[in-house]
Amino acid sequence: MRIIVLVDFSLYTECLIKVATNWADLLDAVLVLVHEVPRMVPAMADDDTRYNIIDYEKEEAISMLKTLAERNIPEHISTKYEVTDRRLTYFLPHLMSDKEQTVIMLGLKGTGLLKKVFIGSVATQIISKLNKITVGVPLKANKATPENLIVPANPDYPINDEKLDQLVNFLCPTLKSIDFISIDRSEDKNLSTNYLKELSNKYNGRIPTSYKVFKSQQVFEEFKSYTTTKEHSFLVLQKGGDSFKDMVLKRFFINRIVHDGTIPLIVLPE
Repeated sequence: MRIIVLVDFSLYTECLIKVATNWADLLDAVLVLVHEVPRMVPAMADDDTRYNIIDYEKEEAISMLKTLAERNIPEHISTKYEVTDRRLTYFLPHLMSDKEQTVIMLGLKGTGLLKKVFIGSVATQIISKLNKITVGVPLKANKATPENLIVPANPDYPINDEKLDQLVNFLCPTLKSIDFISIDRSEDKNLSTNYLKELSNKYNGRIPTSYKVFKSQQVFEEFKSYTTTKEHSFLVLQKGGDSFKDMVLKRFFINRIVHDGTIPLIVLPE
């Protein structure tokens, strides 16, 4: 297994590496530190000058990645380094194999990963095109690995059971509980409740579970209060086109909750 860590050398990097290192320890995974160079090339530069500048950027980035690893990653964790001048969405598939499990990990910036997801960003493209388990790490993550998962679920947009099972199996050594949540809508109240019960019962034999249905009139206030009292939790979202946007942006207002980048986030593939 490998964990691909997207490093931009910002102030988020140290926390991101700390979390990635703990996950690598837990999952016995190889860490792959990846950086995309900025390609700071003058517009009028000739081809030779352009190549020389980019090569220099790559050499500097490799040196910085190695220094970062020496300072933060124990020697027993296998670590590799990749630097590219290509867009990450084109470069990262070359680091992945169908025969090997891959998790992508990136920093959850103050403007919020979900906000960027809906306005078009590198994070959006990585989530939509690469279809891998993706972990967003806030600047001040208070727990490197999850003790609790908060999983929004709705029968109209079913959870990817296979990927959720995979995630639960990955995190089982540290996982203490799973909370399934939904919104009470008059037209499907019983359907939502029954779906949450079904999910809760499925995992309850392995890990303690609970479920909660929020009232649609005060959903934002209820959900915000609920998540802020859940320590060491990761929010788990299901990727998937318009249903992803509807469930997250319109129904749960999760972008308002995580816009300041304080809640660790896991996005499941379709």
